[in-house]
Amino acid sequence: MLTIANNISTRNPKVRQAFWRPKREIWMPQQARERILKELADRCTAAGADVLEINIQQYYDGPEAMEFAVNTVQGDHEDNSPDKNP
Repeated sequence: MLTIANNISTRNPKVRQAFWRPKREIWMPQQARERILKELADRCTAAGADVLEINIQQYYDGPEAMEFAVNTVQGDHEDNSPDKNP
């Protein structure tokens, strides 16, 4: 069975805070945003998730936001899918 975690979503208040931008286009400091995403990804994989779904919604879904989220999560979580590790 493949377990997919969909906790990395801007419906989660902590994730939403990491991607919220005031009108002046100022992001939360990068290290703080990375910490939020990495901690959540670690908790999901520790709970047994095989796949981490990242959903940052249309409001936050600029290419730079999605690229940041994917790179941050992938940096710590290599592809351990059954297809890659026989």
